[in-house]
Order: sequence, then structure tokens, then C-alpha cells
Amino acid sequence: MQETTRRYKNIGIITAIVVAIPTFILVQWLFFKPLSLDEQLKRSANILNAACPVKVDEETRLDSATVLPGNVFQYNYTLLHLEQAAVNVESIQQEMQPYLADVVKTNPELKIFRKNNTTMNYCYWDKNGVFLFKIAITPDIYQ
Repeated sequence: MQETTRRYKNIGIITAIVVAIPTFILVQWLFFKPLSLDEQLKRSANILNAACPVKVDEETRLDSATVLPGNVFQYNYTLLHLEQAAVNVESIQQEMQPYLADVVKTNPELKIFRKNNTTMNYCYWDKNGVFLFKIAITPDIYQ
């Protein structure tokens, strides 16, 4: 009698394990699966966009972020006090490129981008919404 009871307990335990393991794996896969790089980038853009627009400094406002095909993360900024006709766009672009490259190289918050060889685009518009320039910081620049 005790042997029969013990056998049923063992069968119950084995059945529970056999059912639990696939269920555990399925739940992990459905709810906790690792995000793809594209999903991680999109989630980062969504979090950033929830806070936008945000004034970065007296001259600059971050308007949005977007994910583009080909592992590209793009920031969209407005230069609040500049008009395209009144500035030397090329000069500003040349001045900002090394600064942005350094930010991408050293900012700990951008580690996920560096780790995944993401191109970082920085796009700027003037105070009237006129496109000024884009600076692309590619992996060959920041690594």
C-alpha cells in the first residue's frame, strides 16, 4: 500500500515537472524574451519621445527621436534662435561634428548603441522648421 502511494507521488512529481518545464519555457519566451536590437532602439525612442520636446540648453531643443532602417537612431533638434538665411550652416556643422563624435564615444548612456554598432544621426532644424543639416556618427567614427 505504501509502495503504491509512493509510486503515485513519484508519478505526480514527474508529471508536474514534465508539465512545468515546457510551461516555464513558454512563459519566458512569450513574456520575457530578449528584445531584438530594433525593438530595443524603438523602445528607447518611445521613452525619449514621451519626454519631448525638451530644452537641452538655451540654444537647442530635442524634438524627437526615431529609428531608421539599417540600425540607425536619429535625434531631431531645433536650434531655437537661428534662421537658415542668417547662419553659415557648413561652419556650424563642422564645429559640431567632433563634439558629437566625442559624446557618442564617451557617454555611458550610449553604450548600447556603441555595443551594437548603431549609426547615430543628429538632425537640426532652424527656429522656423527649415532643415539645416544632419551629422551621422557611424561606428567607424566612434570606435
